[in-house]
Amino acid sequence: MKIFTQNSRCPSQVLFAFDEVADPSVQQVRWAVAYSTRKGSKRLVDRISDRMGKSRWEESEKQFITSLDFGLTDPGALEFLAGLPQSKVYIASPEIVSKPHLMPSKAYHPKLYLFYAAKTTGYVVGSANLTDSALISNTEVVAVGKETPENSTWNDVWDELLLDTAPLTTALLSEYRRKWVRPKRRPVEPDPRPRPP
Repeated sequence: MKIFTQNSRCPSQVLFAFDEVADPSVQQVRWAVAYSTRKGSKRLVDRISDRMGKSRWEESEKQFITSLDFGLTDPGALEFLAGLPQSKVYIASPEIVSKPHLMPSKAYHPKLYLFYAAKTTGYVVGSANLTDSALISNTEVVAVGKETPENSTWNDVWDELLLDTAPLTTALLSEYRRKWVRPKRRPVEPDPRPRPP
C-alpha cells in the first residue's frame, strides 16, 4: 500500500495515484463517491483510459455510484458517466430529489475507486471525491494498493455501498437537473490576527 498526500506544495498527487492501479490488465472499474463534477469525471476518465488503452477502457465494465446530496453533484457529471461505454450509474438515496434543498437525512460519503483485473484488484481509497479540485488541488490523502482476489473483500464492500441506491434514469436526471442550482463558492473567513502582547 502507498499513501499519496496532496496539498498546495504537492498538487495533482491524487490524480497520479491512479497510475498505480490503472493498466491494460483492468477489466472492470467500480467507483463510489459522494460528489461528482463533469470536469473531474472527464479528467479522471481521460487519465485512466490513457493508462488502460482506449479500446480496453471502452470494453471494460463500469459501475459508478454517486449522490445528489445538497446538490453538490453536477448533473453534467451524471450524464457524462452514463454515456460512457459499458457504463451503469447508481444514485444513492434517490428520494433526495424530492426533498427541499436536496437535503439528505443521512449523507452518502464514501470515496472508493476499484480496478478489477484477472489476478489483482486495485484500489484507491481516501478523502477524494470525483471532482477536479479533489484530483489536483485540494488537500487530500488517498491510500493505493492491490490485492489478489482470494484475499480481497472488495466485492462485499461494493455490495454494501450499493445498498439504498437505484439506477440513474432519464426521469431522475431530468428532475434533478430541474431542481439543481450551481453551488456558490463559500467565502473563507480569515483567521483572526493574534493580539500583540
